[in-house]
Amino acid sequence: MAPFYDNDVIRDVEARISIVDIVGETVKLTRKGNRYWGLCPFHNEKTPSFTVNPDKNMYYCFGCHEGGNIFSFVMKRENMEFGEALEKLAVLAGVQLPARSSTPETRKKHDLLQVNKEAAQFFQNNLYADDGRRALDYLLLRGLSPEICRSFQLGFAFEGWRNLLDHMNKKGYPVDSLKEIGLIKRSEDKDYYFDAFRNRIIFPIKATNGDVLGFGGRVIGEGQPKYLNTQETKIYSKRNQLYGLHQAREEIRKQNQVYIVEGYMDCIKMHQAGLINTVASLGTSLTVSQAALLRRYAETVIIMYDGDEAGQRETMRAIDVVLEEKFQVYVIVLAPDMDPDNLTDFYDKKEFMHFIQNNKINHIQFKLNNLIKKEKILNLAAKMRILAELRKYIQKMESPIELEYNIRILAQRLQLEENIIGKEMKTGLFNEKKGVNGNKTKIIRNNIEYGNYSLEEKILVMMLTDEQVYNKIQSAIGWDFFRNNDYKKIMDEFVSLDDKFNLDWSQLAGIFSGLRLENHLAKLSLLIEAGDRIADEHQIDEFINRVIKKRQDEVWRNTLFRLEKIKDEGDFKDLLNFIINLDIFLTQEGGRK
Repeated sequence: MAPFYDNDVIRDVEARISIVDIVGETVKLTRKGNRYWGLCPFHNEKTPSFTVNPDKNMYYCFGCHEGGNIFSFVMKRENMEFGEALEKLAVLAGVQLPARSSTPETRKKHDLLQVNKEAAQFFQNNLYADDGRRALDYLLLRGLSPEICRSFQLGFAFEGWRNLLDHMNKKGYPVDSLKEIGLIKRSEDKDYYFDAFRNRIIFPIKATNGDVLGFGGRVIGEGQPKYLNTQETKIYSKRNQLYGLHQAREEIRKQNQVYIVEGYMDCIKMHQAGLINTVASLGTSLTVSQAALLRRYAETVIIMYDGDEAGQRETMRAIDVVLEEKFQVYVIVLAPDMDPDNLTDFYDKKEFMHFIQNNKINHIQFKLNNLIKKEKILNLAAKMRILAELRKYIQKMESPIELEYNIRILAQRLQLEENIIGKEMKTGLFNEKKGVNGNKTKIIRNNIEYGNYSLEEKILVMMLTDEQVYNKIQSAIGWDFFRNNDYKKIMDEFVSLDDKFNLDWSQLAGIFSGLRLENHLAKLSLLIEAGDRIADEHQIDEFINRVIKKRQDEVWRNTLFRLEKIKDEGDFKDLLNFIINLDIFLTQEGGRK
């Protein structure tokens, strides 16, 4: 028999995990406004009709009408029962269930994460110990506040060879696990293990849910390499993670934009300066996987790499990577001797924000500036080379306004006629769209009209979310007018609730989940998101009048049917009795109040 889990445990798991992250493991999601879109994993389609609503923590497909919450998605994706899905998600959320049976692979991953969690806590404690004072002083000297150090759980690895190993042995963690995730190494010439991180500031690298996946370590004083990072393990792949995303993701969603920097300190200092929506690419060139991960959270990327030649070269490459994910792309241009870390020291918070706003250019302008620098003489041949290089970027633009703006920039910088550049840039722009599909436009199904919501569904949502509408409809026609029996079940449950209009949707969805109506609830959540755009007062009055008229028509049909029956089968006494009791019939038997 499956173990029982109360609603508090279920809500705790759901609150700790974003449905965008779980669905994003299977579906390539693209943010459009407040929602995310992708190809449905439950049926074959070429145009995205599958949407995820992070605010409601629900998904819905307008094509096959599958929908639900984070649990139902895992259940359907992996053919699991509810208890199995809850146990799987609890491991990811770091929630200890009263009873849990899981696969060996899941248990192994959980155990390795626990090892990293303990190691991170050990390193953090070291930073505030007497022997760690010089490391803490170093961080404070670099301009970090104690608060930001705690927020990123910064730590310190002592100089000794076995400090971490001895601590973990005392805690009962096996040597094989420590070796497997790169916390210790084995001596080449003898059977001897030692700490991998020594005399280093430690930067825990976390998953979006807060699990510690690996570590970066910066040496204090002399020593090589300057930075030492966890290698690939069963729980950590640096090309699929971004430093600071755990701390930044909610602000990224809120701002719908993300700043990308190169290093740990750059990221932390940006957060401290007020740009919390900042991540770092873990000391590697930005990868396609990292860009795809960010696309779940935002539509705009602002690249802010070091101002030196290497940093600018990586910026050029990163632009191409994020453009493939359909981002709006901007660049913050820094002086050759500047990086985000020391830039935040150079300005106070207000001046820093002012600098950011005044030095942000779009990716076309950035590439144009770099291409001009490469040319010794800006003659006609050079201008043609520049235009040829930029043409592929210009032609990817979907907005006519953006297209014209950048053509104007090119004309001004290259001192050419705007109409000439326009012709050159637009040549062949629409050729790829001609042919069989030439007149078709890309469909982004991000509006409630696509779902073909019935007025009945709109009325249901209004009654669930607006007390005034609820009272108006309830007093006029009640709630048993729904033709869809599932909607009747929802309203039957809703009517019985106390303080119903002080419950948010997640609470209502939890109450309704017992009705096994996840698909309906997911679809309705998208309508709830639309708020006052669902139906206006006139439509509601019209709906009430329509229901009343329909009921009156039904009454008269029943009345005529009864009269015909009396005419064919009854006698004068039956007719007289019917006439005497006609008013009762009209209000009770034939009608509904």
